[in-house]
Amino acid sequence: MSKNFRDIFWDQIYIAAKNDRNVVVVSADLGAISLDRFREELPGQFVNTGIAEQNAITVAAGLALRGKRVFVYANAPFIHMRCYEQIRLTASGMLLPMTIIGQGAGFSFWEYGPTHHTLEDYGSMRMLPNMKVYVASDPVVTEALAEHTLHCDHASYIRMDKLALPAYPDENKIDVVQGFRTFGAPNGKFLLVGCGNMVQHVSEAAKRIEEQGNTCSWVDLFSLTPDISKFAKIISNFEKIVTVEEHGKIGGIASLVSEVMIEHRIWKPMRKIACDTSCGYFYGYGSRENVEEHYGLTVSNIVQETLTLI
Repeated sequence: MSKNFRDIFWDQIYIAAKNDRNVVVVSADLGAISLDRFREELPGQFVNTGIAEQNAITVAAGLALRGKRVFVYANAPFIHMRCYEQIRLTASGMLLPMTIIGQGAGFSFWEYGPTHHTLEDYGSMRMLPNMKVYVASDPVVTEALAEHTLHCDHASYIRMDKLALPAYPDENKIDVVQGFRTFGAPNGKFLLVGCGNMVQHVSEAAKRIEEQGNTCSWVDLFSLTPDISKFAKIISNFEKIVTVEEHGKIGGIASLVSEVMIEHRIWKPMRKIACDTSCGYFYGYGSRENVEEHYGLTVSNIVQETLTLI
């Protein structure tokens, strides 16, 4: 059984922290099996601020100013939205190399309703200066993000799902600075772009589209702040682009792709599949699949929307 991203990430940080006392974790009262070792074996490198996310960011900023490599950990809807001003003025405004991990993003906490759903996080975070935004999509990418954020000189936000997703076969080393990886032919008719848990939907949809006689490649956009020039080259190689994300329609992957296409004068048909909240949030309950179906985030809908793109 695959380990969840949370434990994969913290296992890597723990190994580094054992050899470097400057690696510190600040938790807003959010636990994890993989963090138990920090509390027990490295108590001087673990701070629990309690359910006080704004304070957690401020404490982390102070530690970062003293030369610590700080990782802040809390539920995604609270650590990004409740603390946005603190993040803007410290991590971004003061150019601090601190990493913020939003656990349980998207509809991970599907059973708790909109208060725990996260549909605006990477859209709002990517607007901030000195902030690199990442979305863990599989174990290999998660490990690469842990390694990268241990040594980078910028602030980072990592959106992390609760799911334990399998690794996607890829012989290439993850290039975190590039921010994406492509699967399938280097050019063709359709290109699907997704991130996080939507990558599994996108990969399956691409397979079904190809079974119908169309070339269809897909991109795991694990950074919402990728190398724009390289990303533009990938987009320019395909006739039609479809973006898929467990995020609002504004500010996310669809917005990023649109910006890239306009800036680089890439005139291609494009369709965005995302969460339409124009009429408010969804208060219906059921499984995560039920919530995703409400927003059209299903493999069958991705296939249908792609094949009907003019």
